[in-house]
Amino acid sequence: MEEKAIIDLERLLKAYDKAGWKHAFRLKEGDVYQGYIDRIEDGVLRMWDSGPLASEEILQVPIQEIDLTTLAYLADGQEGWIDFEAA
Repeated sequence: MEEKAIIDLERLLKAYDKAGWKHAFRLKEGDVYQGYIDRIEDGVLRMWDSGPLASEEILQVPIQEIDLTTLAYLADGQEGWIDFEAA
């Protein structure tokens, strides 16, 4: 993936991070991730997993593998998952 495209994806995912306090998405291959974003840099989304089987390590997800149509988040004062819509 070209560098400009990765920078654009990072910008989009940083807006997604600011939208809520907990995040969920699918990878293009189908795996589901849910947790707390730590940071997004160098083409990688780093996040803490959540749930009873959560890893104790920060997960590192290459951003080009994320299915952007599945981005959802939880936000204060809202009930349930909210689909993220890029402006």
